[in-house]
Order: sequence, then C-alpha cells, then structure tokens
Amino acid sequence: MHIGKGLLTYEEYLRQEKRVINIAETAGVVIDGFYCCPHRMTPCECRKPLPGMVNQAKSSYDIDISNSYVFGDMGCSDMLLAHHIGSKSILVRTGVGEGSLTAFRHTWADVEPTFIADNILEAVKMAIYE
Repeated sequence: MHIGKGLLTYEEYLRQEKRVINIAETAGVVIDGFYCCPHRMTPCECRKPLPGMVNQAKSSYDIDISNSYVFGDMGCSDMLLAHHIGSKSILVRTGVGEGSLTAFRHTWADVEPTFIADNILEAVKMAIYE
C-alpha cells in the first residue's frame, strides 16, 4: 500500500487489513500476521528488498525461510527480497510482472525466480505441488 506516499492513511490500511481477515476467515483461512511498512520513502530496514518485515515474522513464528516462498510481481523488490533472505520465489506475470520480466529485467538481472506463474492462483498451485 502507499502509506509512506500519503496515498493511504494507516487507519485506512488497518480497515483494509480487518476486511482481508474477515474474508479469509469466511473462507476458512487463518492469517497468522500482517506486516506493513508505513514509513516515508526514505530507506528503512522493512522496505523490500530489505528483510526487515521478514525478520519480524521470523522472530514471531517458527518459519523455515529456505522452504518458504516470496510471491510477487516486481523483480526489483520481491525477487530480490527472496534472493537476499534465501527463500524460493514465484514471479507472477499479472500486475507489473510482465514488465519486470521484460523492460525492467535489468533491475534484477543477477536473480532468477524459482518459478514464473501467469497469475496468483497458478503461483499458489506451484508452491503447494512443488
């Protein structure tokens, strides 16, 4: 979300978080936690591709990072984060994913995603059935 850019307030973010929890619970899904970087655009440890939010989650839960996945559509943040923390990665072509694979591939040229998926559903299936 764009809290740091002033496009969304932290209170609006919390309302959306609650909405997502309600939708998930209705579907029988349990969400263990949410992590958010509300800081301004200045670099901070929790802005991807830096591992701050992953480190927060890892300290709260027993997470095997090497057997975990980072899903995302941005090579320069999502795929680099996965690379930095040593997790698996799935780049989805939706959103800006196609552009990440073409016009912006140079921003993460030294990193290869574990998988490339057409959409988030395909990505989830790849992670489950790997």
